[in-house]
Amino acid sequence: MIFNFRIFISAVIAVCSVTFVATELLIDLPFINRKFKQTVQHKLSDTFGQKIEFSDISGGLLSDIIIDKVQIFDTDQVSTLAHIDQLVVDLSPTLIFGNFVGAIRSVSLEGVSVNVIRRNDKTINIFEFIKPKQSSSGTTPFFSAVLNFKDVRGYFLDEKGWHKHATPFMQHFDSGNGQILFQDDSTINLNFSAEFSDNNAQFFIDGEVKKGSYYYEFNVERLLIDRWKDYIIASRKFTIDDDYVSLKGTLFRSKDTDYSQSKLPFNYTVDIEFDYLTFKQKAFPYPIDNLSGRLVISNEDGHLIHCDALRGEIQEIPIEIDGHIYLDTKKYDVLLTSTEPV
Repeated sequence: MIFNFRIFISAVIAVCSVTFVATELLIDLPFINRKFKQTVQHKLSDTFGQKIEFSDISGGLLSDIIIDKVQIFDTDQVSTLAHIDQLVVDLSPTLIFGNFVGAIRSVSLEGVSVNVIRRNDKTINIFEFIKPKQSSSGTTPFFSAVLNFKDVRGYFLDEKGWHKHATPFMQHFDSGNGQILFQDDSTINLNFSAEFSDNNAQFFIDGEVKKGSYYYEFNVERLLIDRWKDYIIASRKFTIDDDYVSLKGTLFRSKDTDYSQSKLPFNYTVDIEFDYLTFKQKAFPYPIDNLSGRLVISNEDGHLIHCDALRGEIQEIPIEIDGHIYLDTKKYDVLLTSTEPV
């Protein structure tokens, strides 16, 4: 008999098609579904390096895998990092070769409840979750796919705070949407937006993590200052009063930089815009009223505050403030002038 290559290929395709269809039909059988659930649960946990459990699973190789009521545990394997109403995994046909991680094309998460915690050791749980992990076999999984988030809610908790007068701080948020893109070279891109629950202030974050380095840009519109001032700029030497401020900035860390002598293990720049703010300095008898302008706080080239054309009033006398305050050396180069015509 003469070997016919075309007939052979056609037979292979037919067998694969029958296998796929059979698997799709058998997935709803209790025993098969239970084994399939265990396999997917184990593979997801192994991929992300976190314990993951869920209640139900449906779908199969020819369609999306739909997973309901997913619970992602924190690194302690006890407390909950996130709860997801429904998770949909889009798999490519390469799953038949046994590479579950490589077969994931996208994961969509809807109805996400997540608790973002900055711990006392200064680590942030959600950033730990999205960092590349080693699998149980000791190798970093090949994972190149998109995670889409919809209807995200939860809270941000800082257990430590940012300064010596700091106390724990919590802020609830909702209406969140975003995306995490895992690339072949271990680069992770993140973008996310949501609203603070108490005053509907919107915030946005966009950034990249790659091999020990990261860079994030953030923007917050109409931040409620009475809610946040003690967390961000608490001081016993002055007080501020205002309704809202807007801020934007960057957070970044380079794996090639030594942060052992720094107060914070990253660099930051925060640009704050405000108007009609009241500033009271305890060492100065008169408040500065109706203060408007822009402050830039940064630790890129030393820890400093840049006052950019701040305008206000002292005892109804219009003034302008320009210059720099150097927090590390406790020195300042600030010009205070009156803008009232002589």
